[in-house]
Amino acid sequence: MMIDQGPPPAVAEQLASEPGVATGPVTSFPSAFFASAQPVSALDMVQRVPGFTIKEPDQSVRGLGGAGNVLIDGVRPASKDALSDILRRIQAGTVERVELIRAGAAGIDMQGETLLANVVRRRGAAVSGEAELGAFVHRGGVVTPLVSLQGQSRAGERLIEGSFRAERITDFAREDTGVGRRWRAGPTGTLLRDARQTFVEDAYAESATAGFQSPLGGGDLTLNAGYETETGEALITQRATLPRAGVTTQRGDSTEWAAELGANWERSFGETELNIVALGNMGVEQEKEVEEADGETEESNDRGESMEAILRASVQRSFAGGWQIELGAEGAYNVLDSSVSLIEDGDVIDLPAANVKVAERRGEVFANTVWRTSPTLTLEGGARVETSRLRQTGDSQLTKTLTYIKPRMAAIWKPGEADELRLRIEREVGQLDFGDFASSASVDQNVITAGNRNLVPDQRWVAEAAYERSLGDDATVVITYRHAEITDVVDRLTFIDTNGDIFDARGNIGDGRLDELESDFTLPLTRFLTGGLLKGQLGYRWAAVTDPTTGEKRRFSVDEKFYGEIHFTQDLPSWRFRWGIDVTPTSIQPEYRFDEIREDRTEMIVDAFAEKGFGDNWRLRLDVKNLTDRALVFSRDVYAGPRGGGRAYLYREIQEAKVGPSVGLTLRRTF
Repeated sequence: MMIDQGPPPAVAEQLASEPGVATGPVTSFPSAFFASAQPVSALDMVQRVPGFTIKEPDQSVRGLGGAGNVLIDGVRPASKDALSDILRRIQAGTVERVELIRAGAAGIDMQGETLLANVVRRRGAAVSGEAELGAFVHRGGVVTPLVSLQGQSRAGERLIEGSFRAERITDFAREDTGVGRRWRAGPTGTLLRDARQTFVEDAYAESATAGFQSPLGGGDLTLNAGYETETGEALITQRATLPRAGVTTQRGDSTEWAAELGANWERSFGETELNIVALGNMGVEQEKEVEEADGETEESNDRGESMEAILRASVQRSFAGGWQIELGAEGAYNVLDSSVSLIEDGDVIDLPAANVKVAERRGEVFANTVWRTSPTLTLEGGARVETSRLRQTGDSQLTKTLTYIKPRMAAIWKPGEADELRLRIEREVGQLDFGDFASSASVDQNVITAGNRNLVPDQRWVAEAAYERSLGDDATVVITYRHAEITDVVDRLTFIDTNGDIFDARGNIGDGRLDELESDFTLPLTRFLTGGLLKGQLGYRWAAVTDPTTGEKRRFSVDEKFYGEIHFTQDLPSWRFRWGIDVTPTSIQPEYRFDEIREDRTEMIVDAFAEKGFGDNWRLRLDVKNLTDRALVFSRDVYAGPRGGGRAYLYREIQEAKVGPSVGLTLRRTF
């Protein structure tokens, strides 16, 4: 058994000071570039690439259109697993280099991304792996252990790999749990209700993956499989002092499981590249909530079964003069079978669209061309034509067909070695959330959300400009501005069922616009602090749409105005030690329902870590989460009916909870 441990620290520091090597649209960062950072996994390496930020796959997107911006050995993972999890399972010692790819690279399907990171693994014969054992201690002394094991065996072009992870997720380990106050105040500020609330959750989760790579049929075949499951129990206890003393309890039980199987086959025919991807997944989510208060009982039950099957094929051809063309097609079949029930003191409440099955057959054809006119200018153009047929059965019946054309134009101009300008104009079409077709009920908030079969996806024209500036010493700053004109914005509206009952629902509320300014930065601090690095992303959004209830302009629901993350690390390879601080700014997400305005507020989160290497194969890591004991605040401004039009303002309800800091130790052993 063997694993490449990298060069000695002194040599590593010298090599790491050298920048990546650029060859046309590809900049290569050898493993030595990352050595001073003492990476544990490919995730640590990709996160250090100047000017690059990982874009996770959008789990809500059906098909492979939102597959993220990271390649493994030149191909996208045939999986919808989080890229951070996939990269975390690849040991740093097995990585030969990381490539930063821009449009115009031969044989690379960019799938609409302007930048891709490609993790290239070593090809020698080796067996390697990693075992991890850890535990976190939370408020009240509650301990959440975890154990994981992963390994790979490579012989030339053939690779077998697998992983397993099991952990307890309990008490205050989750962001939505904690201890705090829940109160309600009337229009004049008079306190109507007051209670202390404790939200505790205890869950067990496990996951496993397996992968295989091998030459086949003159090409390269990659297979992967995975499953994950989680069972949990939750208890919310409210001890009220107003309007009278009493105890309200809410108990919840949940079960989730999902399985996935994917395949990717690539083959070259001279200057032509053929790629075929197949992916299938299925899952079940089930949740039960029971509330007991003042001798009354309310119970809700939700169950959803989902399935997806995808097949995608593309052909790329490179021509003289830096010109490429790509043709392809993708087909997908998706199903969601959903049911919900609400029972009050033994009586079943009639809900609209309580039992709904939605099936979609979707197809897409696409053509793209890239022309690298010179070493300083690359042009890109193309179009996709998407058509889908949705059929809804159960309590609500519907069949409809949707077709959209999505053109795209982009340009990359590099006026000098240190500057790059990227421009893009594209028509994007959103995807419908099948869960919006079915009703749901919240026992905790005493709110019913109706299913809406008349939804159509939003469509937007997006114009984007990104300027990247290299400041030397691997320091990079990227400033991006994008503007979107949106049709059929999907947001909250009033829904009236056939009985004349009024509910809140998701629906199309008209046209809107969105402007966004974003900064990504990688700033080595070696001139001021040995081994120091500051990296992060900060963004600000301006959005406007007409509220269908009040007729006034407002932001989109669940849209953060300010977002980002900042990471500081200091690497001291001669001591085999590294430490760092992660900061996530305050997050505020409003939601505009027809009869209330909600706001989720998560105060700034500060985490810290320290890691020390021992011997040849051991590492000990200390994590301190939530150093600032940030507050989670959920508020509701509730009205007697639709907001506006003189409707009475009833009350404001606020839930505030603090989850407390937690401390964890993790011991890793590589072999």
